Amino acid sequence: MEAKKRAAAACGQTRGAVKGQSVGLRILAVVLALIVGGIFIAAIGYNPFEIYATMITGCFRSPMAMQATVKFCIPMCISALGVTLAFKMKFWNIGGEGQLIMGAVFASFFALFCSGMPHLLLLVVMFIAGFIGGGLWG
Repeated sequence: MEAKKRAAAACGQTRGAVKGQSVGLRILAVVLALIVGGIFIAAIGYNPFEIYATMITGCFRSPMAMQATVKFCIPMCISALGVTLAFKMKFWNIGGEGQLIMGAVFASFFALFCSGMPHLLLLVVMFIAGFIGGGLWG
């Protein structure tokens, strides 16, 4: 870590400048993704601006729609955090959503068919089953 600081200082870059480049790179990635998506939408014959506007207004049109958006986003954010951890350790994992779903399927099996178990034991078994299900899918 110290070597990175010395290298950045030798190049005349400060920590703030490096962080600013990182933010700029992320913004550029989002803008390019929107442009490429817009090209594909236009290629199939739709107006990309109308499609993007519908996506934005659709998720905020009512309290129920906002609740559905948040309900969908929370598991996806948790999956993204898990995949981020794997990427930091130099592992390549593109199946985070499938792992989440398979873990839920395995855990749900015990919730539905073993409901007579003591609740604390059932929670532990569901956790282990979800862990195994997600691991098998990955």
